[in-house]
Amino acid sequence: MTAEPDFIPISPNRIQKLVKLLSHIAVGDFAPDNLRIEQEGEEDAFSLIESTLSLFIQELVQSRAENERHIAVLQQVTRELEEKVATVESQRMTIDELSTPIIEVWKDVLTLPVVGPIDGKRSAQMTETLLARIANTGARCVVIDVTGVATVDTATASHFIQMIRAAQLLGTYCVITGFRAQIAQTMVHLGIDLGDVTTFTSLKDGLGHCLRFLRSNQ
Repeated sequence: MTAEPDFIPISPNRIQKLVKLLSHIAVGDFAPDNLRIEQEGEEDAFSLIESTLSLFIQELVQSRAENERHIAVLQQVTRELEEKVATVESQRMTIDELSTPIIEVWKDVLTLPVVGPIDGKRSAQMTETLLARIANTGARCVVIDVTGVATVDTATASHFIQMIRAAQLLGTYCVITGFRAQIAQTMVHLGIDLGDVTTFTSLKDGLGHCLRFLRSNQ
């Protein structure tokens, strides 16, 4: 009885092809022409290795293609989200500008009409915008008109006082206009003290006062 050989004769060409194929995979070269394994001659024991490797490569190529599709989708979604975020940010900036319409009524005189409720966030944004405008224009007077504010409580008054104190640090004289009788009564009832801040019932009176202040401090 003839014993089976304990080794499989394999041509160097077949080994070289597998080495070359694995080299392409190692460097990320998945071109179809470089990943093809062609059967040479009759099927032998080494053919099992070749067919197994061929199946592995097919699955690897499919998995890589699927990953690339997922990455492309994620990149597209990311771009769309970035565009939406940019749009929202642009809209927010527009809203902020509209909610803080600082007007230069005369040389050295700015007015800040305030409409609606004032919270900490809006107060900080208004103060930042006002200070930037003062720095850019060199305004010497600011009239904060609160005609459009329905109610003034302790927190709201505190926001206005902080805004005025910040403007005063830049050397700007500030007055508040637009206090109605009902708001004045509420402030007295709550014990709110605006300190040395000058107030007027009408915007016209406040602007006139600022003009007199500028003439007397030329």
